[in-house]
Amino acid sequence: MQKFFYTFFLYLFTFNFLIENGILPSSSKWLIELFSILLVSFIFLYLGIKKRFSGGLIYLVIVGFLFLIVVLGSFINNSSASAIILGTRHYFKYLPFFLFPMVYEFEEEKIKKILFLIILLCFFQIPVTLFQRFIQYRHSISGDLVAGTVGGSGVVSLILICGVIVLYGFFLEKYINLSKLLIISFGLLIPTAINETKITFIILPAGLIFSTIIYKEKNFFLKFKRIFGWSVFTMVFFVIFIFIYNNYYGIRGNLLDHFAAEVEGRGYLYMGEERAKKKIESEKRIGRVDAILSPLKQFLRI
Repeated sequence: MQKFFYTFFLYLFTFNFLIENGILPSSSKWLIELFSILLVSFIFLYLGIKKRFSGGLIYLVIVGFLFLIVVLGSFINNSSASAIILGTRHYFKYLPFFLFPMVYEFEEEKIKKILFLIILLCFFQIPVTLFQRFIQYRHSISGDLVAGTVGGSGVVSLILICGVIVLYGFFLEKYINLSKLLIISFGLLIPTAINETKITFIILPAGLIFSTIIYKEKNFFLKFKRIFGWSVFTMVFFVIFIFIYNNYYGIRGNLLDHFAAEVEGRGYLYMGEERAKKKIESEKRIGRVDAILSPLKQFLRI
């Protein structure tokens, strides 16, 4: 199983990049589904042999609700068979990888090796994104093309921020010291600073603060000290982020202008049903939160 997961993570982190650069054919993206189908067979095999499921009933309930949403959505939208198959493929292809650890007991040493491979793949995003930003797409005024090897600027930023938060967990458990944590974290956050991913401002501090709060440490003063320390770290990073953003993407307005637009309801955030409706009628873009809530409200009225 170790080699299976090594192969899977290597492919998962690189297939978009390889396809975009013509190294692999576009049809090779279906290998993810083949990995998933193969893992489903492993899940049933281990369930039959070991009769072990450590996830608890709640996981089965959640998975059941997910499939119920698919079924209800298909009936309401009168979806064709092909649309159902493609939708299921898109939204559920990674589900077996979350279920597999509930039937297979990983040894600690194997988990360490898998995590080490993932952190190496995360580090590989640094030279790739630097090459994309300063050489390959140096004339672009958008950071969306700075996507590393995973095929999306937001995706690579989210992966690297999660990597920093996991490393912070290692620090809390004293697997690594503070100096290593800071050096590695600054390195991993370089791509998020040069690819215009503004969601970093929310996810990074939220992840660090939440990890500190739920950690088993009972000393409130020590928790507060860690939160304060990481607040300073994130403030330093945000100053660097703002400087880079204004220098490379300032042609469309500096970062503070974008935040002002959000406050005025001209950006991604919630504007309210009435204002969103007027924008839709005038064929203008609405905020991302409105784009989610508007159809949800319509669905609930049915």
